[in-house]
Amino acid sequence: MVRSGAATFTLTDVLTEMRRRATRYAESTIRTMISSHMCVNAPDNASTTYEDFVRVDRATYQLNPRQAGSP
Repeated sequence: MVRSGAATFTLTDVLTEMRRRATRYAESTIRTMISSHMCVNAPDNASTTYEDFVRVDRATYQLNPRQAGSP
C-alpha cells in the first residue's frame, strides 16, 4: 500500500511483494493467512483469527479501520 498509494490491496499484490522479498513461505500459506486468518469478515472456519484486514471485494482487502490506530 505504501508502494502503490492505494487504499486497498489484492492477494496478488501481497504475493508479488512477498516474492520480491524472497519469502520462505509457500504461496498457499500466504493466501490462507490473508483470506482466512487475518480477515475480520472471513468465513468462520479458522481456529485462530485476527481482525487486521477487511475483505472489500473478491481477493481485495483493506486495513481494518478499527485496527489502524492500535499498537
